[in-house]
This record gives sequence, structure tokens and C-alpha cells, in this order.
Amino acid sequence: MQEYRQRNKKTLDGWLTKVYGRMRLSSRERNHNPPQFTKVELKEWVIERGIEKLLKNWVDNECAKDLTPSINRLNDYIGYQFNNMELTIWKDNNKQGRGSIKTKELVHSKLGNIAKKMFSKPVIKSDLDGKVLALYPSAREAARQNDTDSGSIAKVCRGEKITHHKHKWSYVTNR
Repeated sequence: MQEYRQRNKKTLDGWLTKVYGRMRLSSRERNHNPPQFTKVELKEWVIERGIEKLLKNWVDNECAKDLTPSINRLNDYIGYQFNNMELTIWKDNNKQGRGSIKTKELVHSKLGNIAKKMFSKPVIKSDLDGKVLALYPSAREAARQNDTDSGSIAKVCRGEKITHHKHKWSYVTNR
């Protein structure tokens, strides 16, 4: 059975089955609509765009991952539609994917959250009598929410200033 699968994936129908199934799964994971075309229509589409040549090159090169035929979505925010797809190879698709706006946004949002947790010091906002008014995850967030600059809040927290905007500011000492 394993040998059959390995042989079958090298055929147009085998490759198509894998790709079409992956499209449907990826669409679900990305909260996109599933492909609005059948596997037969996809087969016609890839044949018109030269899939046989890509498949032959891939098989002739011992199924090298970089040469695997692939379908790229031109706009990451739109699902699989014929007007949003191009036939390519894995190497080019992967390169374009890593440089896409959506990928960069995702990476920066995840790294930003990690950095906030690792490097930010929680800040307490108090009135002049010492009554706690608010707690913020960082001086920067406190500045955003109080329409001021984070540097001045940090100076108060470090003891370089007494107050800022008629409030006392301090770092949370025990996390």
C-alpha cells in the first residue's frame, strides 16, 4: 500500500488529490470559503497552465521538495479562486509566502506579544495620595491610554521625576 501511495503521488491524479484536499483543509483553517470549483475543474485549470511539465521535472529530479508543483494564492486574504491562483513550484511559493504582508503581520503580532510579556514591566498609576487608579502592562501602554509619552512615565517609575500629569507612576515590583 505504501509503495502504491508513493507511486500515485507522482501522477497528475495523485498530486491533484493531495493538493485539492489540502486546499479544502487550508480554507477551513484560515476561515475562508472552501474552493468553489471541483477537482475536475481544478485539473482542467492546471493542465491549461502546464502542470505536466512541472510534474515531469519534479519526478525527473527525484521528487525534490523545492521542485514540487504548488498552487499559490496571489492575495493571502482571499481564498482559493481561479482568479486568485497561479501554478508554481514549492520553492517559489514558499519564498513568496514568507515575504507576504499577511505573514509579516502574523509574525510581528506574535513576536510583539512575546516581547511584551518578556521585556515589559507592569506600571501602576496612582493619585498624589497613593491611591491606585490603574494597572498597565507597560509604560508604553500607560502612555497610550493616558495620551502622554512613555519616557516621562518611565522616569517617574525610575525615581528621576516625582510625578507626571499630576499622577505618581511606579513599576510593579513582584510579578
